[in-house]
Amino acid sequence: MRFDKFTIKSQELIQNGQTLASRHHHQQLEPIHLLSAMLTEKESVARSMFRKIGISPEALVGEIAAALEKLPQVSGISEVYLSPNTKTVLETAFEEAGHMKDEYVSIEHILLALNDSRTGEAAAILNRH
Repeated sequence: MRFDKFTIKSQELIQNGQTLASRHHHQQLEPIHLLSAMLTEKESVARSMFRKIGISPEALVGEIAAALEKLPQVSGISEVYLSPNTKTVLETAFEEAGHMKDEYVSIEHILLALNDSRTGEAAAILNRH
């Protein structure tokens, strides 16, 4: 994974997702952590995009919080790893950027990849809305 091909904002998103996973004592960074991190900032690009298509970010935040509580917890973790689903999402985001002739992977590409995902709780939440 070439993280140097991610925008600063998308790198921060991944870092924030890892921090969130660590705070919840989750061993792996799951797509649901990325979706949660996208919606943390009140004026984020993701919140704006959801509002434009008629989805309430606040409703998503509630569902995401419930999903995060259901993930298995471990104690004494020192490092959070990318789950296979997250790797797939980030690879898909990289492909989305390529299709759009963008040099760098942005949050918008990651959101598109999350929406295209067929597995995991983040995909289930997005597909319900």
